Amino acid sequence: MKGLPWMCAFLSVLILCVHGAVAIEIDDYTINIERKGDDHRVHESIMVKNNTEMDMILWIQDGAKSIEIKLDGKNINYNKTDGIYLLNLDNVSSFQLSVSYVLPHDVSVFQKKLMYRCRAFSVKLDGETIYEGSNLTEDSSIRFDLEEGAGGENHLYVYTTIIFALVAVASIIYTVKVRKGAEEDFHDSKILKEEKGLLMGVLKELEKKYKNKEIEDSVYTELKEKYKKRVVDIVRKLEEQES
Repeated sequence: MKGLPWMCAFLSVLILCVHGAVAIEIDDYTINIERKGDDHRVHESIMVKNNTEMDMILWIQDGAKSIEIKLDGKNINYNKTDGIYLLNLDNVSSFQLSVSYVLPHDVSVFQKKLMYRCRAFSVKLDGETIYEGSNLTEDSSIRFDLEEGAGGENHLYVYTTIIFALVAVASIIYTVKVRKGAEEDFHDSKILKEEKGLLMGVLKELEKKYKNKEIEDSVYTELKEKYKKRVVDIVRKLEEQES
């Protein structure tokens, strides 16, 4: 069970990217960041219409403090795994999600990953627009230096949907088992073989994206090493089970 926390983090990203990406579409996503003393206060407003999902995933960067999440003005229950927040929507078809948190002075870069398609997306820093976009895919990501703000070089990264999607598949398996109170070992050979196959697909897709110059060298190297290491660990565990 030693590798389970890593699986939760890796697999949670997927939980709704495959299962809920089609059903949930964000109509408007606005982020306002204001400097308060040495810290930055962040407020996110997410508008969703015609929802058919019971759950929703939200990504908040590491280092965030005093996190508060409200659904139509009321506090909402959620499960957290690293930077992934699984929210219970309770069959709400249209809603406004309000997310507030503080980025301490030692957090110099703002990051946001979109878990769903978004019709309109904007970010403001101290009242100045940093980024505006429309019709973004669920695999979009933005980051910029909080000190440089609009004057610095900002980056909007688009990663392959399949990388996020594969994570969700395993996360769904994990969530279902937790809810049912199952105590099965996630290192069962069937699970390991399935995970190995998914990771091999991710590595193949990652290689293709890199050759087409669709991702940066640093992103490619980090993801490739992470997934290759996990594949090696899985192969070792399978060999131990067979011996």
